[in-house]
Amino acid sequence: MDTQTKREIWLLAIGTALVELPVAFAAFTIFSH
Repeated sequence: MDTQTKREIWLLAIGTALVELPVAFAAFTIFSH
């Protein structure tokens, strides 16, 4: 695996985490009440 592919995978993973974490946190906050 070359550096470019690894960088793209990391960016995709970080981008997905930044999108998913607030959504999951909001859902948890809503459903916990």
